[in-house]
Amino acid sequence: MAGKQAAALNRVISVLMQGIALHGLQYDELAFRTFQDAVWKMRAGFDQAADEDSAMLLAGAVIRLLEEHNDAAQAHLRARHGEIGNMLGLISETLLDVTQANPQTVTQVRGMAQEIVRATSLNALGAVRGRLETCMAEIRAKAQLSAANARAGQVSTTATDGVTGLPDAGSAIEALARAWPKRTDQFLGLFALEYLETINQRFGFRSGDELLQLLGQQVGRHFTHPDQLFRWRGPCLVALVDRHAPESFVASEFARAVPPRLENATTVRDREAMVRVSTSWSMIRLDELGSLDEAIARMNEFSSTRSRYVRQVSAGA
Repeated sequence: MAGKQAAALNRVISVLMQGIALHGLQYDELAFRTFQDAVWKMRAGFDQAADEDSAMLLAGAVIRLLEEHNDAAQAHLRARHGEIGNMLGLISETLLDVTQANPQTVTQVRGMAQEIVRATSLNALGAVRGRLETCMAEIRAKAQLSAANARAGQVSTTATDGVTGLPDAGSAIEALARAWPKRTDQFLGLFALEYLETINQRFGFRSGDELLQLLGQQVGRHFTHPDQLFRWRGPCLVALVDRHAPESFVASEFARAVPPRLENATTVRDREAMVRVSTSWSMIRLDELGSLDEAIARMNEFSSTRSRYVRQVSAGA
């Protein structure tokens, strides 16, 4: 009976050693082959062990081999983790320098880079990933806006729009980036003056600015905290709202926010004129978009199509 138990034990140990040889930590090809060869030899010696003392000696040798292999593998993984951390730091610092990120973003990115390096589980990495995606989307969107402004010969936006007093396009992008991970039930309302360039050309920029201010006041009456209203580019304002309601209900709310036509008295060459201009609006549901970049592109498209010239703009004394 004892002989059968010893044989069974030998068989179990042999199978375990075979599994260890096949599935050890493959951190280095040459080192792993050396480890496999050593295990195969010890396994063969264990199968041929003549007595219990020989088997015990071989068992001790196997344990030492596993400990050495584990120590070497752990040292390799620590070194690899350190190198990944160094490269991650290099990438993040370069990104922050190139994008000229604000101090808050710099602090966020550096903090998340440290969290990634220290993470010891997939759950920890997953927790960082959501915040990292939001932060990277914000940086990417700001860079795209800056590039678009540079191509158009414009100065980068500041925190507040100088004409309407509303938060500017950069602030809108930051708000969108924060809302993006939880974008279900989030809507964008787009509101615009039609043919603003024509207004500016015929009646002067002051008249156009006054109409934009009037549009901001009219739309602003319909939205309260936590709704957010921003000046977008050109003749366009954008509202970001959270509504757990049917899409038709949200659309009717946006439609009520601005009258179909605005009018404003202005003075042109010592003569008072009443400038009347049409307005338009549109709605975007965030959870129907594939990316934050797509949302920005849709807002830019809406704004640009409202900036076209026409020959006549309604005016009356």
